[in-house]
Amino acid sequence: MGNLADLVIAIDSGHYGRVEDAHMTICHLICYAFMEEVSLSLPS
Repeated sequence: MGNLADLVIAIDSGHYGRVEDAHMTICHLICYAFMEEVSLSLPS
């Protein structure tokens, strides 16, 4: 899949827990970015 992506974030670890933690952190950051963008565009 990496060769199809514009940006690849690879977690260089054989420890599944560390990879999973990094994945969850990245997913949360992406979600927060969308929530911030939406809240900025909504009228108060």
